[in-house]
Amino acid sequence: MLKETEKRALMLFKILGNSTRYLIIRSLYEGEKNVSRLCEITNKKSTTVSKHLLILKELDIVSYRTEENKVFYRLKKADVVKVIDTAVKCMERNKR
Repeated sequence: MLKETEKRALMLFKILGNSTRYLIIRSLYEGEKNVSRLCEITNKKSTTVSKHLLILKELDIVSYRTEENKVFYRLKKADVVKVIDTAVKCMERNKR
């Protein structure tokens, strides 16, 4: 039987398997951004970006703050980028 943290870790890999969420995470690693900016970066509509942000919020990967009428998102768990970088390095080693 899996522990709760193991279930969440498996969910993390599932979440990271989506290219839009990958781009959002990479972008937020550089600093907080609003939905409009994330739409430009991902080349997706705001409804799509918002849907992906909700998924990331549910797993506690991103958080947000409001300023006047804008919502700014930031990466709450920067270690997620280390997981991505480790996977990339692993795949590079397999190519050799």
